[in-house]
Amino acid sequence: MIRKAGGDEEKLLGLEKEMVKVLEDDKAATEAKKLLLRELSWMGSGYCLPAIESLSSVQELADDAAFALDRLR
Repeated sequence: MIRKAGGDEEKLLGLEKEMVKVLEDDKAATEAKKLLLRELSWMGSGYCLPAIESLSSVQELADDAAFALDRLR
């Protein structure tokens, strides 16, 4: 879906918003969040930064969140 939306900022933002919903969902699996952090690290915008920053304090996700934040900044 990301490839198909390539270049369409509106579609990409819509996908990013859906990814952020998963990152903020306490019931979502840690592995799913790790995958989304990797994806957002190269295609995310400022929209996802607060959600990623909040995961920095989660032990299982701290390294992945730091990686994403480093790439986005």
